Amino acid sequence: MTKHILNFSYCYRDAAGYKKHGEIPIRSGFQPQEATNELLPFLHDGEFFIARQVGIPEIFLEEPPTNSDHCWHSFSGITEGKTDEPPSLSFEEFRTRFRAASQIGWKEFTYDEFGKRLSLSKLPTLRQARTILLRHKRPYRGSVLAAHATWREGRLVIAITMPPLQRRSALAYTEGFHQQYSTWPVPTWQGIPVDFQFFTESDRFAPEYQEFDLCKSA
Repeated sequence: MTKHILNFSYCYRDAAGYKKHGEIPIRSGFQPQEATNELLPFLHDGEFFIARQVGIPEIFLEEPPTNSDHCWHSFSGITEGKTDEPPSLSFEEFRTRFRAASQIGWKEFTYDEFGKRLSLSKLPTLRQARTILLRHKRPYRGSVLAAHATWREGRLVIAITMPPLQRRSALAYTEGFHQQYSTWPVPTWQGIPVDFQFFTESDRFAPEYQEFDLCKSA
């Protein structure tokens, strides 16, 4: 089988739509389209992958990354390439990395505003979020209709959607909760400090809290 030099092209797009491109040279006996066909089944939604998990450079627009960054890179294509020396990475090894990542599951993560990497496998489920809430000395014991979360200042902030309140707004409830919160031991989830915000379904739900839907957490 004739060996080719292929270029695996990929890019990173941040939340504002700005892109940065990268390229990895690979030894292969496949033509570009054949190599593409071999790799596509192992990409998330046929396009995305986590560079760290398959051992290739992450290409964030800023270093260190910020809390507006995410872990996903996108596949751009495979083309014929040229190098002065044959690449050390073979397509067979490259494909094995993607197959393994696809089979065990892509391990999502995000960053806080200090550039610290935070594993999304640490997100609680809706039931677990309610359990954390109930551990307080004077907890919220009402229904939890939904829960969303985001990372802020090294904390996991969980937004609880609750039924309508009688004679009290969700904002007033949140303020009262935080006044008591300061006298309690800080709740944690797998070693990460947790804070809570409260909303009702009629509130204009703050978009910054909608990053992760805990109803869909594993």
